[in-house]
Amino acid sequence: MIRLLRKILQTDAHTAVGIFSIICAIVGVMSVLQQEDEAARLAGDGTTKYAAKD
Repeated sequence: MIRLLRKILQTDAHTAVGIFSIICAIVGVMSVLQQEDEAARLAGDGTTKYAAKD
């Protein structure tokens, strides 16, 4: 019984880490997209800050 409980808890821990890393990746991508939108708004012509430099 204790072995089964340990196995379940260990699996849950690995699953939690996986879900947490996926959430971090999604938040990172969303923040990059938000920064690009802000740069495009500041550029005023609908381009990103990199295209605005050219």
